[in-house]
Amino acid sequence: MASDSLSPDFHLSKSFYVSDSPIRALAISGPNIHIGQQQPPFLTTINLETGERENVGSNNISGQVTSLLTLNDTTYLVGSLDTHIRIISNNSQSKQISGHQGGIISLSKSLTSPSEFFSGSWDGTCRHWNVNGDCLDVIEGHENGVQCVHHGCGALVTGSSGENEGGRVVNMKMRVWRQGDDGKWSIVQSISPHTQSIRSLHLPSSSTLTPIISCGNDGQVCFTDVMEGGKVVKGVVKRLQYEKGYLLDVGSVEGGMGGYDVVVGNVDGECVFWGVEEEKVKQVVQFPGTVWKVLGCEGEVITGCNDGIVRVFSRDLKKIASEEEVTEFTDKAIEYLRKIRGGPSAEEVSKYDLWDTREPCTQGDKTVKVFNKGGSAWAAQWDAISEAWVLIGEVTGTDENRGKIDGVEFDHVLPIEHEVAGGGVRTLKIGYNNGENPFVVAQKFIDEHQMDQNDLAQIADYITKRTGAKTETPTIDMTQEGSMNGDTTMEDMFGAGGSNPPGSLGAAVQPPPAVTFETIPIRSVTVYGAGEDKVEKAVDKVKEGKVSEADASTLDDLARIIKDSSRYHASTISDSSYALLLSLLNSATDATTTFPVIDLFRLAILHPSASKQSPSFWCDVVDKIVGLMEAVPASNVAVPMLGLRVWCNLSKIRSFYATPLFSDKARIERICALAKVCVGSVNKNVRASAVILVMDLAYIVHITNGLTGASIGAALLDVVLVCLQDADVENRRKGLLAVGTLVIAGGKDLREEVVAEVRKGRAGCEVEEKEVLKATGR
Repeated sequence: MASDSLSPDFHLSKSFYVSDSPIRALAISGPNIHIGQQQPPFLTTINLETGERENVGSNNISGQVTSLLTLNDTTYLVGSLDTHIRIISNNSQSKQISGHQGGIISLSKSLTSPSEFFSGSWDGTCRHWNVNGDCLDVIEGHENGVQCVHHGCGALVTGSSGENEGGRVVNMKMRVWRQGDDGKWSIVQSISPHTQSIRSLHLPSSSTLTPIISCGNDGQVCFTDVMEGGKVVKGVVKRLQYEKGYLLDVGSVEGGMGGYDVVVGNVDGECVFWGVEEEKVKQVVQFPGTVWKVLGCEGEVITGCNDGIVRVFSRDLKKIASEEEVTEFTDKAIEYLRKIRGGPSAEEVSKYDLWDTREPCTQGDKTVKVFNKGGSAWAAQWDAISEAWVLIGEVTGTDENRGKIDGVEFDHVLPIEHEVAGGGVRTLKIGYNNGENPFVVAQKFIDEHQMDQNDLAQIADYITKRTGAKTETPTIDMTQEGSMNGDTTMEDMFGAGGSNPPGSLGAAVQPPPAVTFETIPIRSVTVYGAGEDKVEKAVDKVKEGKVSEADASTLDDLARIIKDSSRYHASTISDSSYALLLSLLNSATDATTTFPVIDLFRLAILHPSASKQSPSFWCDVVDKIVGLMEAVPASNVAVPMLGLRVWCNLSKIRSFYATPLFSDKARIERICALAKVCVGSVNKNVRASAVILVMDLAYIVHITNGLTGASIGAALLDVVLVCLQDADVENRRKGLLAVGTLVIAGGKDLREEVVAEVRKGRAGCEVEEKEVLKATGR
């Protein structure tokens, strides 16, 4: 390449549209680039020279592809959140390797044995394999998600995403391992270079003098020397800090003063280039979406973006894309920037360089920068030919984020993607109105979706950043009832842990909407999670029915998984385990003795694997349980109490709300009829379980506002009336909350006897009574 054609900066060279799905992994073999995606077809190969493409393995891969590794020009590895590793040769799968219990998130080639490689997973382990699929060693002891890279000196380096401790994510560690004569790996040293989750590890070359480069949610890029006498970690030898944080992937590209430059992708849609020797940011390229993957290749950089497009950037001026392609990319990036910022505040505008005293750009052609022009923020692009800044447009908030959620309109409807530890990505929507406290909105969102409380700051920061919300020190009730959600470990799109400092980005602030109700509607479902410590007793009770040796082994495995609730993010309950429980229910000859099986179902539903069972499976389960509840005498307490709790726990799975499990009128009427009887039970635990189910069903009515809500609401009214007559003040209060939630959901035509019952004003529920009557307009 002629030196006179080289630019100090990278420019867009090629673009390849893959699909509308985010691109999460990239690998090069020969002239082809292999692309891992979040949604089907999951895996695509594109020839970088001809643009010819081929979808690979779309019928075989069942989870998003998050890691790829080239073995040679025709063969590469695929790591997926479906827990499997696949070997692809000549664009055809030659082998599937199984063993991990969680999604695969990193792959690394062995630099000392070409036929071996390593994999890191959400199950907290790193595994050492050969290409025949044999597992040579399982390297345990990590905190959730594992990144891995093999060093030229023979050491293995791993990084973890951390673990939840007291509402904070801690213990995100980097470890160095050495292989013994027996082939097994043992830890040499552990360090903590990052203060938040480690997202990526990278080795610039195979040299034994090359440091490991890591990036994380703390916005830091750390260089760690793994050699000191060939045995232990020397420690972090260099640290680069990027103020915006949430760095998702790190790579390197040849050509910098230090032999290479570092490149990272971040959640705000930026590709950031660092000069290693200069220890400063050399260039920032804005993208129209999150940059999930960066890959250096022969002096060029290839990126994978949330918009489903692979882009190639080059320093070679002869390879710059057409003016139309560059303009389209820039326009989309600026539009994305406007949307996520919502318009800078006056304070932020004052910090921008003044337009009238602007200086020539030193970062290269097509650089985009924001200026203070007459007190407003304006984006401009540097044009090297004319040697001038060219105005693109004012950076202002738009109303394009307006939208509806469940029929309710908001000033901003924002997507939030959550990577579920153990597999899958869940896309949710959060609604925010100008003037609201982001922390209050975030708290309601956490309650509604049963998320971990430590997600609060991250979601509030996300709202602030995208809408320009003003933030104040919040006072939030963290002890509300109904937040029994420790069964699910969720991560937002930024990984486990950490958040950027809250800040105002300055949207127009409207007067906050008046708070009409304090206690209604119900903000989340309540589930019954207590009892994991007693699961072995339930299994032993089931075994008394003389189950087969194979079934007994399956039950023991089930007990072990259920009991270890802290590992739900990494463990899996097999389909055969759920099928066995249903078989045991169906084979019951005495309804009064089936409660241990029902209790196992109650606990098994709390595991994330429950949502992967089909709605028809759960319809069969609950129909059988309802039949058993109807068959037992009134003196039996265990079967009805646990049967009601099974329904309560199923109500936490939102994807089931629009299925016959909750929308079939006959099924709902049947369970509501039983709940009505149970509300009048002489046993307080049965009554309490029935009232909780009433609350959960009322919540579903409120958030569905459709056929599901209508079918539940009509059957629920009679049950609510009985709740309001309960002698227990707490049960009456919960019944009132259910009534108020139904009213807000559109049930202002509640029958007169319900309103009359509320008007009796029983002592102990004054606040809730007033709220309900106010909601009915009475």
